Amino acid sequence: MKPTGDCFKAAYDRATSLTDEQNKTSRIYVVHGSVIPTSGPWAQKRITHAWVQVDDMIYEFSNANNRIYSKSIFERIFSTIVHKSYTPDDANLMVLQAENYGPWDQQSIEMGEKE
Repeated sequence: MKPTGDCFKAAYDRATSLTDEQNKTSRIYVVHGSVIPTSGPWAQKRITHAWVQVDDMIYEFSNANNRIYSKSIFERIFSTIVHKSYTPDDANLMVLQAENYGPWDQQSIEMGEKE
């Protein structure tokens, strides 16, 4: 059974909306990688995931979540592995080229196929 959710679209939507809201000195990224959830049906299993990083903060808005973590706490709680980070402009190009919200990097694609 593959995990289902909206993390790739949610991360893309949030990152591209933040570019309008945040001051231009912020570093905003759509991050594709993997995490180990702490609860739910995928608890303790590594799954592909996407989130937004703004400077040293993580925005987690998938599946109707509305959570903000410090990067260090997020990494510690979810044992994150980053596969690739995209600026909002790069993410826009990838959506147009791939005609989907991700994953776009080979490592995330292969991992998702095994889930």
